[in-house]
Amino acid sequence: MTVIAIDSDPGSDGDLIAAIVAARLGLKLVDEAFLFQRLNCQGLGLPATLAGGDSDGLAEYSTFPWRTLGTKLHLELLRLAQRDQMLLHWPCAPYLLAGVGHVPRIKIRAPLSVRARRFAVRCGCDEQEARRSFQQYEEKIRFILSACFGIQAPANAETYSLVADTGWLAAAEWADEIVELAHDAEFAPTTTSQAMLRWLLLQLPQEPDARKPRDFDASPSC
Repeated sequence: MTVIAIDSDPGSDGDLIAAIVAARLGLKLVDEAFLFQRLNCQGLGLPATLAGGDSDGLAEYSTFPWRTLGTKLHLELLRLAQRDQMLLHWPCAPYLLAGVGHVPRIKIRAPLSVRARRFAVRCGCDEQEARRSFQQYEEKIRFILSACFGIQAPANAETYSLVADTGWLAAAEWADEIVELAHDAEFAPTTTSQAMLRWLLLQLPQEPDARKPRDFDASPSC
């Protein structure tokens, strides 16, 4: 069983690396949009702004059950990790799977100036606008970590198995490194690591409060 968790900064080529690694290892690629769509399909309406790239308006949903959403997201990740070969490309994934020894946790980053320049070229905007987009997205992730999972402290290097800086090594070369890391014996599933995955599942309420939230705009139904 191969499960990889990737957290990438916007503009760092994380999408490209995730796609390359997933294709080469034959893994299902699971991202934020996939997870939120699955929860909507399960009947949990989400604030429409949550699917966007920034945090605008999220704090206004004071009556939304964020911790219930966090529990559902955590359960979904753990269940997927238990039964699928997959690559999770979502900033929260390395936090939520940190206790599972057979899951490589990857951080993909690059200097801000490099990321802004790349983003501006690809999106046809100026670098200042790119930086604003980065800031809004990062605020959204901090909001989700805090409101859904109660995580306040920023990640440090110990959170990750590998920190890949695409400012000095190309995305394709980092993809090679991650593929090689995934094959390392250190990340082979063991009785202990699989037991940890089951234990994490048991720590969460299997049926979190499913009462219909109020005062939000639900995303389109699936």
